[in-house]
Amino acid sequence: MGTVGRITVDAKGKLLLAVLLISCCGVARAQTMQPWEKARAEQVAAARREGILAPAGTPVIKPVPPEQNAATYITKLEALDKTARVSGTDIEALDKLGSGFESPDVVAAARKAFEAHLDRYALIRQIASSSDYAQKSGSLTVGDITVQDDFPKMARLRDCARWVSYKALLLAADGKPMEGVKEASLAFGLAQLAAKKGGIITYLVGIAVDAIGVKTLSSVLKISKDDGAVAAAVQQAVEARPAMALSATLRAELADYLGRSASYKKSALNAKGNSADTDITKDPDYRDSMAQYHYPKDPKLAAARLFDMNDANFISAMRRIIPAADLPYPEAIARIGAVAAEISPLEKNPDKTLAGMVIDMVGNLPTVAARHTATAETMRAAAAVIAWKVQHGHLPATLAEAMNPPATDPYDQKPLRYRTVDAGFVIYSVGKTGKFDGGKQNVKVPAGEVAMWWK
Repeated sequence: MGTVGRITVDAKGKLLLAVLLISCCGVARAQTMQPWEKARAEQVAAARREGILAPAGTPVIKPVPPEQNAATYITKLEALDKTARVSGTDIEALDKLGSGFESPDVVAAARKAFEAHLDRYALIRQIASSSDYAQKSGSLTVGDITVQDDFPKMARLRDCARWVSYKALLLAADGKPMEGVKEASLAFGLAQLAAKKGGIITYLVGIAVDAIGVKTLSSVLKISKDDGAVAAAVQQAVEARPAMALSATLRAELADYLGRSASYKKSALNAKGNSADTDITKDPDYRDSMAQYHYPKDPKLAAARLFDMNDANFISAMRRIIPAADLPYPEAIARIGAVAAEISPLEKNPDKTLAGMVIDMVGNLPTVAARHTATAETMRAAAAVIAWKVQHGHLPATLAEAMNPPATDPYDQKPLRYRTVDAGFVIYSVGKTGKFDGGKQNVKVPAGEVAMWWK
């Protein structure tokens, strides 16, 4: 019993000593932590508490069965490119289809070009029908941040969307517009493959691919003229498109930025010689500003401060931007613009310059999203008006008659503007200035504005 007692006491003593040592080491670490390291750590912790960053070590890549993985078919498409490339003549014939589907010669040439590449289109259909894109089975973990490192090949997804458009237009030109609507809708699956990966680049590609689908539906609608069933199908196809949330995009962009920044910092601190990062710390554009902001003379400490402070400022900015990203455009652009102005790369403050370059791009995203939404909603509203006209024999007096509720203009959150013109109509958005009036019939809509005229 006494022996056991002595062992217990000894164990307690060792445990207490261990706790004291850990505490002392903790105090020492806290005392030696640089201000920029502390600033970064505080911002990471806050972002995790708010759910803007995932907990440390959270896996971001889930296994995707090969038959559901778009990468499987893109790899096959790349192999096909090496043995059966599409000629420039075929691409030219197919591209003419978008603006010349009324011409039998244009349609015939496009069909011939398309049918020469049916094996390619079979792969594209499988890509569009895939549930996810995972080129790699693992993820990239740097420090305390885990990022997804399997971005899709953007040019491929845009190219696939164009082929979907060719097929949809050929179907419509052959008197099968309902099949054309279904085919055009495949582009929305391609858009999701890009956008769901997260990050600014993939989001913009997703928007571009989605826009190809919307434009193709608009062309199918024109080919079918006043077919009420086709108009209703187009309206439903646009409504069924998966949403592309900007807030999710920006959370992924934040994680990616921090992971790659940590990687660059690690490389800088492990560099041999006097310079941690010759591209930045010795760059004339940064050298003077680093001195102005009292950066350490030691190049490795300077590099550490550069990356850590840019991380801290980027997280701080994104913690305010992300909650505002999916708000109505007027509020989102005001709030995001105010944050972006605080961290402009033009300021030449090395603590903000790197982060400011990304924030500068982030500040434009609500406008990109609003214009795309306005385009899709304008086309959806036009389809609703056409369907209403077929049913009632005349155009509605107001947009609210054709759809309840009427499509909303993202720029001012009011219904899209609609008016009849002769035997047709125009539906348009007021745009970011709030002053666009739809333009004039038979006159090209000004760049940046959105309007759909129907005769």
